[in-house]
Amino acid sequence: MSRNKSSKDLDSLTKEDVVQAVVVADNFSDAFVPMTNDTPSCLLPLVNNCLLDHTLEWLSNSGVQEAFLFCSRHVEKVKEHIKNSKWNSDTNPLSLNIIVSETCLSLGDAMRDLDAKGLIRGDFILVMGDSVANVNLLPILEKHRKLQKTDKGLAMTVVYKYAGPSHSGRAPQDDVLVAVDKKTSKILFHQNRAASSDPKKVHIPMEIILERPSVDIYNDMLDTHISICSVSVLPLFSDNFDFQTRYDFIKGILMNEEILASSLAAYCISDREYAASVDSWHMYKNVTQNMIHRWTFPLVPDMLDIEGEKAYQYLRGNVYKQHPVTLSRSSIVEDDSVIGGGSKVGEDSTIQRSVIGRNCQIGKGVKIEDSFIWDGCIVEDNCSIQRSVVGNNCTVGRGAVLSQGCILGQGVYCPPGYQCNQRLQSTAGDEDFEKIGESAYIVQLDDDDSDSEDGGTKQIWNELFSNENFVDDVDGDSDVSSEMSDDSARSVSPVLDDTKLFFNEVVDSLKRGFEDKLHCDNLILEINSSRYAYNVSMREVNLLVVKAILSLPKSETDSYLSQLWQLLTYFMPILKNYIKNPVAQSDCLQALKEVGLAEKAFLSGVPKLLNVLYDQDILSEEVILKWFSDLKAEPETKDLCRVADPFIKWLKEAEEESESESD
Repeated sequence: MSRNKSSKDLDSLTKEDVVQAVVVADNFSDAFVPMTNDTPSCLLPLVNNCLLDHTLEWLSNSGVQEAFLFCSRHVEKVKEHIKNSKWNSDTNPLSLNIIVSETCLSLGDAMRDLDAKGLIRGDFILVMGDSVANVNLLPILEKHRKLQKTDKGLAMTVVYKYAGPSHSGRAPQDDVLVAVDKKTSKILFHQNRAASSDPKKVHIPMEIILERPSVDIYNDMLDTHISICSVSVLPLFSDNFDFQTRYDFIKGILMNEEILASSLAAYCISDREYAASVDSWHMYKNVTQNMIHRWTFPLVPDMLDIEGEKAYQYLRGNVYKQHPVTLSRSSIVEDDSVIGGGSKVGEDSTIQRSVIGRNCQIGKGVKIEDSFIWDGCIVEDNCSIQRSVVGNNCTVGRGAVLSQGCILGQGVYCPPGYQCNQRLQSTAGDEDFEKIGESAYIVQLDDDDSDSEDGGTKQIWNELFSNENFVDDVDGDSDVSSEMSDDSARSVSPVLDDTKLFFNEVVDSLKRGFEDKLHCDNLILEINSSRYAYNVSMREVNLLVVKAILSLPKSETDSYLSQLWQLLTYFMPILKNYIKNPVAQSDCLQALKEVGLAEKAFLSGVPKLLNVLYDQDILSEEVILKWFSDLKAEPETKDLCRVADPFIKWLKEAEEESESESD
């Protein structure tokens, strides 16, 4: 999305209109405790830049001219941040006004306070201060105003995005079902299944369907938490004190449409646009991954213009480094990782799919995987941190192990050798929390409001990677489902169906691309789009793309191998695009193994295929030899080992000759 596009859309609005937005800084929940004990949720870092900056950058790029930042907690910290940022500059195109009301305890209270102040002059955009998006808002605002001409009671346009039920972007609390009048875009039914007494059943009034010629019912829509509001929204909140949340407002309007004389409309953004609200740890993890994978472009680390900050360097494998970063020679930074400026990583330490903040000191022999280390942290030697969050200025003692959703609040000192999978904060606070060391107290979770026997609230709080633990009960037998192992649970998960759909789409794209002689760059874009739509991992993409290419020739014909060489030559740019590092090479060889076991006609071509991929620098000697060594340990791969053995022998001989020549 560019400013030029926003300016063009802005010209379509009347000159006297000012595009206004209301940004609610507080999320009015304890989802991020203890991180939010003394810091507002909107100032929490996401990929080393605070959430509020992401939100304001998006609004500014979208053509919003005036924004009201509504604050109710930790107000002075928000003011200080704005004062020291580019949003306080005279050259900033976004006019930002801070509104303070420390008595507000909900979104409804904030809306009623805004109504009393009379600051909003017309239609406005309502978002939370934890929004991350690249959506162009002006076309949605324009559509809202067109719908108002035919529906005078239109109060709000709710913005959705398509996302299947198994999509990781759907947090459990955002699982909604929506019915929409196809002709008018009017919302007829909206049910939050997580808030329903029986989430497995949906009761849609029959008159909704019978009174209209065409109704669309969606179970694959994600609520982006973006709303386009008419001027009537604020008085509706003021007149109905039971409207405490946005969901209360939507539900109340639909239930009392005739009494309130108001209605709602739906707008679904395109697949190329991105929008999400970071209102839980599940979404924090998900949006971080999406930003690293550049789905949020141009809101990506190397493009963001943050006052006083140096830009990140974007490297191969979705690795981002901010100058200066000090890495020891034996340290390893793998794909999908971010390291902030001033940080140092010691010898034999490994960072995998993680974000390291600024000015962090990582010791020797440290393993950090799927975790988030915020600014100013010290991780001493031989620590292991997996699926955890370490807040600002924490110290993790030598040999400590953090795992499975462990969260350390700001300033915590985790004792050496301590094994933790809980939440810790640096002070006892008003509660009598269990002390495990200086500046380390265990945060007790309040599960009183949970309806489930195992504590649903506790599950959502503790599981940073909650999408792996919310698997639908396929056969309706909850007892059987709860006893299933991790592997069997994954076998019934709809994510596997998405993987199969992704593979089928890749096969279709490649087949059509080869027949129509499409450029491989276009096919790569198609594959990436399918990947985002079905939410498959990068390793799955590597494996399935190679597998799709090898599966294209027709095995029943004598020309199987000649077809394969033609396809391989044509799709070589695609292979080079995806197979870039040792991990991807292992995925490529795994695909070769799977096709070799399933397709006998392919076996005789294995030596030549390995040779071609080796000559093209797609596969390295070390990875091939390790793969073959592992292959020999598997009885079912005897035929594959037999046909690959001549090439392996040649490879070893070539290596020995090279070594002797160098001597």
